[in-house]
Amino acid sequence: MEEVKTPEVEGPEEKPENKIEKKRNWKKIVIIFGIIFVIVMTGGYIYSNNPAFCGSCHELQVAYDTWKSSTHRNVHCVDCHSEPGLFNKVKGKFERFYYGYAHLTDIYSKPIKIKVPISNEACETCHTRNRVVSPGGDLVVPHEHHIAEVGLRCSDCHSNLHISAEEAGKTTSSLTGPGFYHPLCWTECHNGINATNKCSACHTKKALPKTHREKDFAKEHGRKYSQEQDCAKCHGYTPDFCRDCHDKSPSSHLVGNFKGEHRFEIEKKGLSNCMACHAEDNICLRCHD
Repeated sequence: MEEVKTPEVEGPEEKPENKIEKKRNWKKIVIIFGIIFVIVMTGGYIYSNNPAFCGSCHELQVAYDTWKSSTHRNVHCVDCHSEPGLFNKVKGKFERFYYGYAHLTDIYSKPIKIKVPISNEACETCHTRNRVVSPGGDLVVPHEHHIAEVGLRCSDCHSNLHISAEEAGKTTSSLTGPGFYHPLCWTECHNGINATNKCSACHTKKALPKTHREKDFAKEHGRKYSQEQDCAKCHGYTPDFCRDCHDKSPSSHLVGNFKGEHRFEIEKKGLSNCMACHAEDNICLRCHD
């Protein structure tokens, strides 16, 4: 007996307009999620550029707090700590995902230190290397020479400008200067061997302290002015700095028969400043009994 096949009953065929509507709905969903993704990524990118984002981690809290009182407090962290250009900034974002991972897992060395110095290119997005003198005009600083010929990084001299002077325990170039710059300049280069150590090589007349401009400074600097300010703040880099001058005889002592005639020269010219150098008691008795 032959088997009777029951004919399959097909459902109503989906209308073409319904298929089109479904495709439109899927497109809307994709577009909506795409917009949300772009908004989230853009918002995250913008927020992560904010220094407050860096300061949100306790490891960087001190750096963030001191940055707020530094000379670069209006400059965002990423403007210096990333190479110039949008591509490099985006690249840096992905590279720094590791920092978030290290923060969560506590697998970083302490204390945190910058491994890669800030590049000259990052500094030059705002600053020019064509500067020859300091902002105050009291220091001769040919930046192009030190960068292009000597090979220094901006950060070699300006390493403490991203944090406050108070936290660093030393001054910055935009404040009072000498305490920070001199050790690097004198020990590495301007030591009289690698480069001249004459004050005039770096300091203009404007840089002279007020006391050095007084008329009686040559006569009174040892007794009077040295009591008012610390000479070693500027001159301490050279051992026995005083001897550079005081071991040499003045030009007046080298003319004619000074040893035999100095008494008459003093009387004739009415000189009264011998004691500027010969301040000890009974100096004349060294030779005259």
